[in-house]
Amino acid sequence: MAEISLQYASLFSESLGETLQPSSQVFNADGERVVLNFGKPLPAKSKALLDLRFKCVLNASLQGYFKSSWNHDGKTTYYALTQFEPIAARRAFPCWDEPALKATFDVTMISRVGGINLSNMPILSEQPYLPEEGDLIFETSENLGVVGEWKITRFETSPIAKYVLDVTTQVMPIYEQLFDIDYPLPKLDTLIVDDFDVDRILPEWKVDSEFINIFLNDALGLDAKPSSHPIEADCPDASQTLQVFDALSYAKAASVLRMLAKYVGEQRFLEGVTLYLNKRLYGNSVSRDLWEGVSEATGLDIARLMDNWVTKMGFPVITVTETAQGIHVRQDRFLEEGPNTEKQDQIIWSIPLNILSVNSDGQSELNSNIILDGRESDFCLDTKTPFKLNAGTTGVYRVLYTPDRLLDIAHVAAKDDNIFSLDDRMGLVHDSMALGMAGYSQLSTALSVIDILRQENEYLVWASISANLSKLVSIFWEHSQIIDHLNTFRRNLYDPLVRRLGFEYLKDEPVDITLLRTNVIEQAAAAGHARVVEELRELFADCTRRKDYSRIPADLTKVTYITAVRHGGRLEYEAVKRILKKPKTPTSGISAMHAMCAVEDRILIQETLEFLLIDARDQDVIYFFEGLQANHKTRRTLLQFFRENYDLVSAEQ
Repeated sequence: MAEISLQYASLFSESLGETLQPSSQVFNADGERVVLNFGKPLPAKSKALLDLRFKCVLNASLQGYFKSSWNHDGKTTYYALTQFEPIAARRAFPCWDEPALKATFDVTMISRVGGINLSNMPILSEQPYLPEEGDLIFETSENLGVVGEWKITRFETSPIAKYVLDVTTQVMPIYEQLFDIDYPLPKLDTLIVDDFDVDRILPEWKVDSEFINIFLNDALGLDAKPSSHPIEADCPDASQTLQVFDALSYAKAASVLRMLAKYVGEQRFLEGVTLYLNKRLYGNSVSRDLWEGVSEATGLDIARLMDNWVTKMGFPVITVTETAQGIHVRQDRFLEEGPNTEKQDQIIWSIPLNILSVNSDGQSELNSNIILDGRESDFCLDTKTPFKLNAGTTGVYRVLYTPDRLLDIAHVAAKDDNIFSLDDRMGLVHDSMALGMAGYSQLSTALSVIDILRQENEYLVWASISANLSKLVSIFWEHSQIIDHLNTFRRNLYDPLVRRLGFEYLKDEPVDITLLRTNVIEQAAAAGHARVVEELRELFADCTRRKDYSRIPADLTKVTYITAVRHGGRLEYEAVKRILKKPKTPTSGISAMHAMCAVEDRILIQETLEFLLIDARDQDVIYFFEGLQANHKTRRTLLQFFRENYDLVSAEQ
């Protein structure tokens, strides 16, 4: 139980033949549990009915059963919905809310006539409802209404397993075919929730390649910290679920499974997953159950191969040195603070090396069978021709080459027709920058790699470059001379792209072009590109005069608002504040919040902090923190504010 006020409790015992009232009631806030003592023991294996009545605030916390709103044509409509993962059902009603415990549910909803009630099961019945005096759901007589104003909806009993329903009908048949399991529920509602993003399934989005930027690189960034943790960790209390199954757990687990699938072959991997799912259908499982399924499908010892990837924290960096016969490779744990033999424990990972090279006929050749399962080893390879480890960037590790070899790979990758794929070029950028920022190699060499790739046309490579340059600027945020040099580098890098792509979004242009234009304009603006800054400021000023911001392309909303406020003053600040009060779209509202945090004037900074504390909705606090930490002028102020107002801020979450 969390944020629930228990109003009444009783226990009917079938074996005792009586209804018991609790003699004591103790609430444990930390454990989110209530302990009821009924004074009499119940016979073992007997049946009993626990009756609980409670009050709960319908807030905008985005957890449990919460309130949301939708703005359309200037009108705000309210609705309520659930978000129970991972242990938020206990915020909606008293229950044993843990992954290890399962139950069926008979859901009944009382709502206004004219509203739409949805659950994960079909409607059993829906009838008019007349509230009566004493109904706990109605606190005052003015809410009682009349017949026809309220309705009661009863849903069919839910099954024990709860499958994630945030998928679309486009992917459901694919899942059913891949895993040879029909969708287990009788219906599926796909809804758009205004407070969350909604993805689309389109092949031109290059989802597998985008995985590298969204999940793999994030996983490596988090797992490189000394404070990391294994994917598989003990969770003694369900209230700690969010701490154990955090962004690292999900991103690294997905990356490790992707590595395994690429190594054994996706078809055999999916066959193994199907075997695993059918054996554990409607039940709980552990990682070894999955390894057994994949082992059965492949004939390989998957448990031995995967053990250290899921039970140990960290990941390796592969150091490549060239020999007369080929290459010598060595694995060590990668740490973002740099090589440190005292902190590098003796973990040995089983690493698929995926070596891409050119054979004697001049054709590309991929050796995906080599596993490095010792500290170091030698491999025969013709180093006079191009080669690269971790082909396709499928492995959960970094690769460190000598500076000359790294630049050679970059020069080959920059050519129009070469053996290195989009995924290889993305991995090359991420690895070289991560190794440079951590001190394993020179940052100047990593920046040279980016400079060599400046003719790149793929959006996802530029997204990799942009993310790393932004991180580098963020690292040196208090070193103004270094920041100036980095911004000069960024302006020169992005200027040709800005000139080529312009500011106009065409209706039928490829999605990659749309995304690339937005990316380069955002980067150029952040680096202080004079023409870009002026263009965005003029656009915002014109929209402010007209009191119509629809002329701003949706993809440029955020950067336009931020640039106008950062390089403006009170006028621009008040304009985005007005936008936030009545946003036309969720994107517009979030962009306005970020813009309010982009100010550099001390008075306006203080006003933003006061707005955060007093006027910001609970679910919006995170956007203010994102914006304020991204602003170099407000980082230290934000830290002090957080320390002074921790209790107030945490109470809102």
